[in-house]
Amino acid sequence: MDSILVKGGGTLHGQIPIAGAKNACLTLMPATLLSDEPLTLTNAPRLSDIKTMTALLQSLGAEVTAMQDGKVLAMTSHTLDNLTADYDIVRKMRASILVLGPMLAREGHAVVSLPGGCAMISRPAARGSSASTSFNSACPPRNKAVNSALKCSLTISNA
Repeated sequence: MDSILVKGGGTLHGQIPIAGAKNACLTLMPATLLSDEPLTLTNAPRLSDIKTMTALLQSLGAEVTAMQDGKVLAMTSHTLDNLTADYDIVRKMRASILVLGPMLAREGHAVVSLPGGCAMISRPAARGSSASTSFNSACPPRNKAVNSALKCSLTISNA
């Protein structure tokens, strides 16, 4: 086992920057689709998955601006002009399914292909589809075809 041997006797001091958590950031980014109010995320990690989610949100009509070398993301969704997530973006990352819920909640309709993202093993993406079923949305059963889409509409009643 490798080890680090520290010689000296002096007190260690200094600062080490800690990057934000990728999965936390990917989960928070689609929240911009819920409102037309601005959303700012700080301490965002600078990773390809964050860039992929940025591209997906932009394809739906959200404005995403990276500031401070990508560590701060400023987002707003004044206008969602597209309710169909681009398959070429969605297939790259499992977290893409996370745009489904906010689009259903805001617009009542969304089309999101089943995501890709893991070339080594098969990993489930059923959370989004099972959660939308609990909201009484009209989602078809999950199809295992690679290019299938979850076409859902949501009806909310005050009953």
